[in-house]
Amino acid sequence: MLDHVSIGVRDANAAKHFYDAALKPLGYTCLSQAPGSLGYGGETVALWVNEAPRPVTADAKSGLHFCFAANACKRRRVSQGGAQ
Repeated sequence: MLDHVSIGVRDANAAKHFYDAALKPLGYTCLSQAPGSLGYGGETVALWVNEAPRPVTADAKSGLHFCFAANACKRRRVSQGGAQ
C-alpha cells in the first residue's frame, strides 16, 4: 500500500550514522544521498530522511509508529549476534 515514508531530522549527516546501523539488519542501505537528504531501501528507496526546519519530536502519546518488517530467521540470527 505505501510506496515510501519520509521523516524529518535536524541534521541528515548526523542521522546517517544511526540509520545506517539501524537499517542494515533489514537489508536496507543508503541508496540516495544529497545535501540534506538520505534515501534508504533494498532495491528502491522506501524511507526518506530529510532535513527539516521543524522535525516532529518524539512523543509516545502521538500515536505515530513505524515498524520495519524482517523475516523471522533474520531477526532471530541478528538478535543472537549472528551474521545478517
